[in-house]
Amino acid sequence: MGIGYFYNRLSGPLEDLAAPIVALRDGHGGEVYYNAAIRPWFQLTTDLQAIQSDVEAHDTVLVLGLRGKLSF
Repeated sequence: MGIGYFYNRLSGPLEDLAAPIVALRDGHGGEVYYNAAIRPWFQLTTDLQAIQSDVEAHDTVLVLGLRGKLSF
């Protein structure tokens, strides 16, 4: 299990280049995940992410994920 955080900031020249097209801001978000070993050959991971977009017109979103891994 674990917790993660990210922060994303565009460099000045790239931000200036995008300014006429779209209004940008610094983006950030976080994640909480858990990895369960169902069998020695099968792992199941679930995670929940909260993401604030770099684009000002977009709201914060929640993303729920589920991943299975088979080891042969």
